[in-house]
Amino acid sequence: MTTIRLHPLVAACAPVFAPVFAAVCASVCATQAHAAPSQADLERTRLYGEVSIAQDSVNSWGVWEQFEPPAAGPNTPVVTLAPRGDLYRPLGTVNTINTTPVTPTPPVAVPLCASGALCGFGVFAATQGERDPSAPYVASDRFAFMTQPVNLTDAARAQAAVLIRVNWEPGRMQMFNTALNGGSIEADSGQMFNDGAYYGYDNGGSRILYTSRKGADDGTGITNVVEVARLSGVYKYVTGETTVSQDIFAFWGVTTPAAAMDTLNRSNVQVNYQGRNYDGSQTVSMTVDFGQGKITAGQFGSGVDGKVIATPTTTGGTQLAGQVGFTFTGDVVGSTFRSTSVQAADARSISGSVQGAFFGSNAQAAAGVADVVKTKADGYTNGKYTDAFITYRQEQAR
Repeated sequence: MTTIRLHPLVAACAPVFAPVFAAVCASVCATQAHAAPSQADLERTRLYGEVSIAQDSVNSWGVWEQFEPPAAGPNTPVVTLAPRGDLYRPLGTVNTINTTPVTPTPPVAVPLCASGALCGFGVFAATQGERDPSAPYVASDRFAFMTQPVNLTDAARAQAAVLIRVNWEPGRMQMFNTALNGGSIEADSGQMFNDGAYYGYDNGGSRILYTSRKGADDGTGITNVVEVARLSGVYKYVTGETTVSQDIFAFWGVTTPAAAMDTLNRSNVQVNYQGRNYDGSQTVSMTVDFGQGKITAGQFGSGVDGKVIATPTTTGGTQLAGQVGFTFTGDVVGSTFRSTSVQAADARSISGSVQGAFFGSNAQAAAGVADVVKTKADGYTNGKYTDAFITYRQEQAR
């Protein structure tokens, strides 16, 4: 038994503090009684989940050790999960406005005929072979073209022709052709020979083009003073492995020299031209103000349709022939002219162009090609009229 010896002062107060000492002693004894729980107590007491205090250890994370190694255990590598790619949706593309100015592509410019040089305007169409006379007629599509032949005749003859202005047709020439609005024609003919009747090759008669100074109508003709003539025939050539055969009819000649055009422009003269289309079925007239460089009034027929024939074409279009009427105005540039507007009082719609050149030493003739598409409310729809024409200054007509 343990003996507790008290201080004299405490002993004097013992009667007073006896109950307090009794409570403290009871508490200490109770604490000493529970300081060492038994193994059974540790196994019975739950720490978390199904884990008891006895199962917990600094060497084990219990149920968590399936995810990570224990704090005091070996450094077991963590299994790397398979990549899943970008877990976030991609950002949308932000559209920005390009403020850089865009330079428009200029239209392809048709070369102009040079003054005082060979030039011509006309029509080409696919040559048709024999057809069944009992079948409905279907026409070939017509297209407008311009030709700029180069004189390949020897220098002596070429100089003589220029000086005496008689035989301007070259003995040898090379044609450079441009389709004006659709279709395809050989751009470079190569060298062609004139045997006195036609231009062509010696290899089987390709490019048989006849040149004639016959007038465009009865009574109004071309004299030897005016360097212009008809050019017509079969234009046959090979492209790749295909032989192309085209019918052409045109007016060609020597355009008015630049000095003569300048004189006309300075004189402010207004000149009336009258003539016909290639086959003579339609009248054509122009009033030219050379001082202003304008065609102030141009007209096919009476400005409205007369007798017109509308024929279906091989491509499903409609070709017009005969007295197709319309009016036009335009500009004079150098020795050439081109319409700026085409109109017709009887048309629901009309579009296209008239262009050509002045021929002769003093613009005695004006020839070219018309290429228009016209629709009439009480007739045809999108009918195409393509035809060559020639006109003459009135004091030059005979």
